Amino acid sequence: MAEFIRARSNEQKQLRMSEIMKATDQLFHDHTYHAITLTTIAEALGWSRGNLYKYVTTKEEIFLELYLEKQNNYFSDIVSSFADKDDLTDEEFAHLWTGILDRHHDYLRYYGILATIIETNVTVERLAEFKKTVLSGFHPVIQILMKHCPGISGDDAATLYWTLLFHACGLNNSCHVSPLVAEAMKLAGLPELKIDFFQNFRNFMLMCLGHYK
Repeated sequence: MAEFIRARSNEQKQLRMSEIMKATDQLFHDHTYHAITLTTIAEALGWSRGNLYKYVTTKEEIFLELYLEKQNNYFSDIVSSFADKDDLTDEEFAHLWTGILDRHHDYLRYYGILATIIETNVTVERLAEFKKTVLSGFHPVIQILMKHCPGISGDDAATLYWTLLFHACGLNNSCHVSPLVAEAMKLAGLPELKIDFFQNFRNFMLMCLGHYK
């Protein structure tokens, strides 16, 4: 086990948290959420569990930070991709948005377990802080939808955004089944469910844009 040196400054603490998040994110790519524990995270870091406890008390705290990071990356991609993109047709707009989502399947995977799992084992104070932070970055994204759909209200644009996200998460879960589910389907003699994420979501978004425009 590598020698552990406790962080003292805020900069060192942020560096340690980045290391924790990176190790946890890698574990989440290779394992199910429930298979990840503070012990497995500490082992991946080469730390003792006690040393990990100096920075976090539950794995959900780590996943909240990871979710924020994934969301920020997704929002930044949307804002930069649509910058100076005026007068797009619905087809062009939906194609561009779908391409962005297709680059952020990890964000969709984190969102898929946010309310039902990640948010269930943290203090109410930490959750309140998280909620304020997570909702603070939506405005530029909502503005992009409002700009493309003239006359749409802010509330309707927000509803459109959430409708698109919920559908994307459902598609993501169907397109990326776990090895256990795939094995169970095979054992049951059921056909493999094959869904084209890009085509399905683009068509769904076109339908939604048509409704609001």
